[in-house]
Amino acid sequence: MTDTTTTTDGTTTTAGADATTTPPPPLPPSRTPLLLWIDTETTGADRDRARLLEIGMVATPLDASGDIDEFHSIVRPDRLDVYECDIDALRMHLDNGLLDDVWYTDPDENAYQPVANDLTEWLDRLAEHHLLIPAGTNVDWDLDVITRQLAPSGEHGQWLRERLQHRKLDLSSFRIARQALADGAAGRHATGRPHEGAVHRVMDCIRRDRNEYAVILDELRAVRTEGDPR
Repeated sequence: MTDTTTTTDGTTTTAGADATTTPPPPLPPSRTPLLLWIDTETTGADRDRARLLEIGMVATPLDASGDIDEFHSIVRPDRLDVYECDIDALRMHLDNGLLDDVWYTDPDENAYQPVANDLTEWLDRLAEHHLLIPAGTNVDWDLDVITRQLAPSGEHGQWLRERLQHRKLDLSSFRIARQALADGAAGRHATGRPHEGAVHRVMDCIRRDRNEYAVILDELRAVRTEGDPR
């Protein structure tokens, strides 16, 4: 018969054995996955030329049922040439008040560098306890624009994506699937015009995307219920 003794520090000693067995160190606490809803407003649709004007991000549970945290900032470009702006974007942002907000914002607080630093600090704090899954409409476009135009001090080119999960929730995929199913009203949502009548401010667009996602989840729950043999 072998006698074992456990000491106060957790070390287990087996009588007659030459070695003392020490338990492995505890695993770090797992991080909770969150959806990180992202939207930007810019001076046009060309991701290489459009100037960033506004950033919004909202962290939610995977079912988007509540808010965990949010980041919002006006961005004041260091240079803004009206002739480089898309005319439709210019009209839209005059109508929704965004250009007024950009014009009157504090350049010391809302220039590219301070906004980049604030965003990085917010993401790092959130990522300590959560896995951040980008979500939204054409979310890679927003990630590209933010990555290329904002660069926190001492960071390299992939500073944003390194803080996020490689998986993404892009509502465009659901809209294309609905179009493929040609499902009446749902099909109209997939024709590439889900933004008609929208205000086109970042928090409004994120709210719209979350509402649409809630409808999609309800549809999936209904399908699962119909297919449940019980």
